[in-house]
Amino acid sequence: MATRRTLLAGLGGLSLVGCAAFPKAQDGQTPASVLDVFDDEMEMLIDPKARFETLGTGYQWCEGPTWDRARATLYFTDVPQNKAYQWRDGERVEIFLDPSGAEQVEGFREPGANGLWYATDGSLLICNHGRRAVVRMNLETGALTVLAHAYRGKRFNSPNDVVQARDGTLFFTDPPYGLEGMDASPLKQQDANGVYRLSVDGRVTRLVSDMTFPNGIALSPDERTLYVSQSDPNAPVVRAFGLNAEHEI
Repeated sequence: MATRRTLLAGLGGLSLVGCAAFPKAQDGQTPASVLDVFDDEMEMLIDPKARFETLGTGYQWCEGPTWDRARATLYFTDVPQNKAYQWRDGERVEIFLDPSGAEQVEGFREPGANGLWYATDGSLLICNHGRRAVVRMNLETGALTVLAHAYRGKRFNSPNDVVQARDGTLFFTDPPYGLEGMDASPLKQQDANGVYRLSVDGRVTRLVSDMTFPNGIALSPDERTLYVSQSDPNAPVVRAFGLNAEHEI
């Protein structure tokens, strides 16, 4: 792993990765978009001289995003606005789902969709705050199927982000951000803000229970490491968990 450094990626556009501080560009301006780089192999994926391009503006804050390879379409969500959007090269950003989650639900501060994932079967996986569930959407018909909504008979808080392994296993985070009052919400049923595995046979397993606000989640290319970020201002960390062949920590 290389020493952490910052890659300037142009002055225009929206920030794709949040950083603690913005370095000065050569002309003295503060760039709007930077990437924190932890490994020099990043340059194999993104040209250091590349510039960010603004595709759309006016969102409160965006989540997702995911790329539909079959349709060459980008999907992303604006969680507070309870909307999901789509973009194709040469076209303008358009509303894809409205509402993206549930209609306004009593007791929810954010009932919309959060993280998205383009699945191996060509469907769209949605972390749906208002439904307190991970949902599959058939992109041909628009039909929705709830994949997981509870653990040990108790409802999830508000699933936030999801990633899929090559064999179809899902990993997702479940902080309380969708609930009014979050951890203090009377609707909260889980005794922890967990990280979960959804096996291909439908079994839900809690893998991690000692994170305050588990948020972003990713798998290493060899699927031997699960990365989870914690969006806690008092403990902003990214944890790496080793996985065995059965996707167990």
